[in-house]
Amino acid sequence: MLKVILSGLTASLMLSACASQLASAPYRPAHSDTQWLIDGKISPSYEASFFVNGELAVKGRLSDGMIRGSYKGHPVSVMCKHTKGLFSTDDDCDVFIDQELATRLHFSKNY
Repeated sequence: MLKVILSGLTASLMLSACASQLASAPYRPAHSDTQWLIDGKISPSYEASFFVNGELAVKGRLSDGMIRGSYKGHPVSVMCKHTKGLFSTDDDCDVFIDQELATRLHFSKNY
C-alpha cells in the first residue's frame, strides 16, 4: 500500500515538474474603453508565449532577455526575472504594451 502511494506521489511530482506554468491578468489601456486580458504560458524549457485577448502577441525564450511582438499594431514586450528558491522557482514577467507597463504576471513552480 505504501509503495502504491509513494509511486503515485512520485508520478504526480514528475507531472507537475513537466507542466507549463500559466498566469493571466486584466489590463485597460489608456486609449480603450474595454478591458484586455493578458495571458502567459512558460514551458519547462522556458519557451514563453504571451497572449492579448487570446491572440499570440509575443513568443520566445526567457533566456533571451526582453522578448518582443505585437498585438493589432501595438508593440508588446516582455521582460522576466527568474528566481530559484530551495523548493520552488518563480518568474515575474513585466508585460509592456505601447511602452506602458500593462501588468506583471507571476509564475511559480513548486518542487
